[in-house]
Amino acid sequence: GIGKCVCNDFVQRGASVVIADVNREGGMALEKEINENFKNKAVFVYCDVTDPQSIQNAIDTSIKTFGRFDIMCNNAGIGGSFGSFNNSEDVPFGIKNATAVVKINLEAVVLGTMLALRAMRKSGNGGVIINTASMGGIFPMPYNPVYAATKSGVIQFSRSLGNLQDENIRVSAICPTYTITPLTSIDELSKEQMKKEVGGNMLVPEDVSKGFMVLVDDMNSGGK
Repeated sequence: GIGKCVCNDFVQRGASVVIADVNREGGMALEKEINENFKNKAVFVYCDVTDPQSIQNAIDTSIKTFGRFDIMCNNAGIGGSFGSFNNSEDVPFGIKNATAVVKINLEAVVLGTMLALRAMRKSGNGGVIINTASMGGIFPMPYNPVYAATKSGVIQFSRSLGNLQDENIRVSAICPTYTITPLTSIDELSKEQMKKEVGGNMLVPEDVSKGFMVLVDDMNSGGK
């Protein structure tokens, strides 16, 4: 998905990466793949983004393994069950789904940003924090309103931190349109509905990763 492409692009630019994910098998496979081509440039660490200590462990791993922590990508996200919010026949499921989407898509971004900010301030070197939002946070998504709300929250949260650029810490949100990833492995009807609501052309993870690199390079990206 997007995270894998971002890791590969960073390494190709000479950076070292901590692959933080709940998917142990996928994370360890990516660590092996990167290190076969770029020796000792990647390390995998299990990370549950709903657990502050788990996020802190990923940050600490970067500092202990590579001696520094410069860039945080809060990229974890779920789409949830499309249409569940409007299903009045199963409200308990809709509530469970909405709670999970908010927890991972928005609360985890806030947690990750707070912990990254503390580490960057402590180092005194500044840094870049990129939060994955979506075009769904800009345009209405009647078919998945809770997802849209979380992504809109990520956008406004990131914009509200533009003042941190005074501390040489840039916080930005990236807003891709429909992207083909494991997250979007949904039925064709839901897929077409998502494309209709969010708009734009379908992207692949490599397209989105280029946007991450632009935000890292743009010295005025804070609050965007």
